Amino acid sequence: MCQVDIKSFFRVKAHQFVAVEDYKEPIKAFYIEGAICIKINDVVLLDERQWDLVDQLWYFIADGVSCLAQRKDFETYFPDDPAWIRMQFARGTSLVTVSVKTELVREASAKADCLLLHFGNAAISFFEHLIPLLRDGDERKQGYSARLVELKGIMNQNQHRFAKYLRNQ
Repeated sequence: MCQVDIKSFFRVKAHQFVAVEDYKEPIKAFYIEGAICIKINDVVLLDERQWDLVDQLWYFIADGVSCLAQRKDFETYFPDDPAWIRMQFARGTSLVTVSVKTELVREASAKADCLLLHFGNAAISFFEHLIPLLRDGDERKQGYSARLVELKGIMNQNQHRFAKYLRNQ
């Protein structure tokens, strides 16, 4: 069984976070602070304490979605912190260990298709909510829109894997 919960938040003030889907104000700041909370099979890998530049972190993690789809290992650092996130396939299996190093290393494992489904959908949801909040003329809109198209393509190409995974749950 695979239980994955991924939520994105904008940091609006010190120690105050708002879920991305609940935030409605235009984003004027160049640096978009926030957090990605990740829980896999009851193991909390990230929470609000590990906030960073959330738009850039999701942009990096989107590369991990592509790697999961290709059954390749992935690692990236946080944009403004020495923390990292890694997705590593167990040799000869469909299990992936997701490791996060902040002040300590936390790990959880799940099937690749489960992680692809949840990380892909969470990334799409983040960018779908972020892009309309950016000002007209913000040069990031184009890059984030391209990343969103790429993610949707990956998810569409893997629908057969998701259907098989969901049937076996």
